[in-house]
Amino acid sequence: MSLSQELLDVFHNNLGHTTFTPVQQAAIPRLLSHSDVAVEACTGSGKTLAFLLPIFEMLNRDESDLDSSLKNGCWGSLVISPTRELANQTHAVASIISNALKMKVLLLTGGTKADKSDSVIADVSSSISMPWHLVVGTPGRISDVIERAGGRLVLKHLSVLILDEADVLLDLGFERSITSILKRLPKQRRTGLFSATQTSQVQALIRAGLRNPAVIKVQVSGADESSKSVVPSTLQNHFLALEPDLKLGALCTFLKKHQKDKLVVFFSTRASVDFFSLMIPLVSQHSKISSLHGGMPQRRRDRVYQEFVASESGVLICTDVAARGVDIPDVDWIVQFDPPQDPSFFVHRVGRTARAGKRGRALVLIHPKEQAYIHLLIARNVPIEEYPEGLTIDKEFDDVLDRCRKELFKDRDLLQKGTRAFVAFVRSYCEHKCQHIFKVTDLDLAKVANSFVLLRLPNMSELRVSKGISGFVEVPASQVVAIKFKDKTREKQRQVKLEAEKLENAQKDVELEEKKKAKEAQNRKHELHEMEQAKRKRKKQGTQKQLYEEWDSLGREELLYKKFKTGKISKEKYEANLALLEEDEFK
Repeated sequence: MSLSQELLDVFHNNLGHTTFTPVQQAAIPRLLSHSDVAVEACTGSGKTLAFLLPIFEMLNRDESDLDSSLKNGCWGSLVISPTRELANQTHAVASIISNALKMKVLLLTGGTKADKSDSVIADVSSSISMPWHLVVGTPGRISDVIERAGGRLVLKHLSVLILDEADVLLDLGFERSITSILKRLPKQRRTGLFSATQTSQVQALIRAGLRNPAVIKVQVSGADESSKSVVPSTLQNHFLALEPDLKLGALCTFLKKHQKDKLVVFFSTRASVDFFSLMIPLVSQHSKISSLHGGMPQRRRDRVYQEFVASESGVLICTDVAARGVDIPDVDWIVQFDPPQDPSFFVHRVGRTARAGKRGRALVLIHPKEQAYIHLLIARNVPIEEYPEGLTIDKEFDDVLDRCRKELFKDRDLLQKGTRAFVAFVRSYCEHKCQHIFKVTDLDLAKVANSFVLLRLPNMSELRVSKGISGFVEVPASQVVAIKFKDKTREKQRQVKLEAEKLENAQKDVELEEKKKAKEAQNRKHELHEMEQAKRKRKKQGTQKQLYEEWDSLGREELLYKKFKTGKISKEKYEANLALLEEDEFK
């Protein structure tokens, strides 16, 4: 079954496409023929239009029925995305199509914790305010809205469900939300699972949620028939082995070399993004640097994302929140400062470039003892070669860590962010899914600490398992305490806190001194008591000894007298011996 001319016109004129990609050619007819589909295709292959086009085609065909049957609170189709960014992107594309066809599309994504309650209420109100041809959203928010809307929301007319990036939906722990949503949807529907990889969890979901699905695996663009590569052939993928304390200088050199390019730089933790996105502009010549991670307020995330999408060059420092499904046009380079904790995310990270047949390049920085990771990638059909150009650190960045340290002494905020980033990195490394390769015991944590510009080591149990932390030289605690915040308000608050801690410590010292004196007095009293007891014991023992001696003397006198009375000794001898006994007693 084919698309109508009306939708083809939207595809060519409004969306600006001339031909269909392989995944679109394979998936669209299947969905239009009332089949469930499980689609596996590499990132950047056009999966979004592969499900949006058939959804709108089916809705457009049934438009007269929808107008008569759909009442306020009715949903015609549903697309579930793992992240807000991907949901926003899908909604943006869907809106272009829906505007041309005069249909209604609703976006349901979570916001910040501060406005969660109000935003959910607003989403519930929107969801029941009119019939919606298509709803796009994240699983948590969709589940929440369905639960809160209750009977005011009618899902019996929903004809299509799409799980976009299904493996990530499961990896991110959305099983409960997805299960809750599936229970509310009609069984007589078409379901599509779209993903770059088919994990065991996805296979289980296919068996549980799809009816006799058509399994579609689309070969990457440009690959020959014998190739099993899971990344586009237009991607040049490289690695570079460096010690941890050289990585920042190498990155700054790389950014200087590619100032006119558009780059996405991945770090393993949010704390690293916060730290390096502030530090790099201070020590490099690159000023067009922005940051993105899941802990940022939603409005800021949206603004950063939109600005970077619209820019022709610049650097986006981010976590894996930008690794899946997000379409950022014309990215020249993907740089992975840290390899991903989950190896499956490597493909999704590099998939932010070389999209839709365009060329792209990627570089991952690894520790020399992590080179087994390269063999793992190759075994997983990810072609990768050593960076052919080499990367000599520019003289300007030979002392980059020393310059970072100087910046640290100017602002306590950098000091705190660097320490948090180090702690988060070490813990992330300890939890790596490839622990046979990424062993914290193999890391020189002194060099890692220097790479985060630490002044003193934090107190964390993970450091006790390392063999190399002994090489780290700490700055005296007094110097660290003296570092001020650039923000005067924060510094004033810190000084107030320090003063309060000083008073508290002084009070504790007084209390400790009083406790010490009380304990000493108690000990002295105890000692005096023991001395008195010993004296009494000795006195008692002396009285008893004297009594025993007197009884002994009387016994000897009695024995001597018996000898005299029985005639065994003479009177003279008796008197002489008695005198001797008396003399012994006197002595």
